[in-house]
Amino acid sequence: MWSKIIYEVLRLPMHKDMVVEKGSVVHPTVVGFKRSIGEPHGQSADYRLRLYDGKSIHVREYNNHYKVHWDRVDPSVSIIGHLKHDAPHIYILLLSILGISTGITIRNILTRKA
Repeated sequence: MWSKIIYEVLRLPMHKDMVVEKGSVVHPTVVGFKRSIGEPHGQSADYRLRLYDGKSIHVREYNNHYKVHWDRVDPSVSIIGHLKHDAPHIYILLLSILGISTGITIRNILTRKA
């Protein structure tokens, strides 16, 4: 059943969730999904299955159902690529923090020399 779900999810746009009732499938770990983390959306757990092409199937577990979508880059392939393509708001936030930290460091170096 999970193979059919994966086939159908991959036909949807990236990040578009498909709802799957828990009673209709075995637990994701039984078919190879690994425990993962994800942004909080009220889920009790996250699971991922890395695909041969570097994409991943992301499953969020809720009380009575799963929400399943695909991500362009699996975090195990490239955490930066995953953030850039699948969580761009976090990627931009991290770049902003890095830019601010770099600016403060440069300012501190320049003010010490003066």
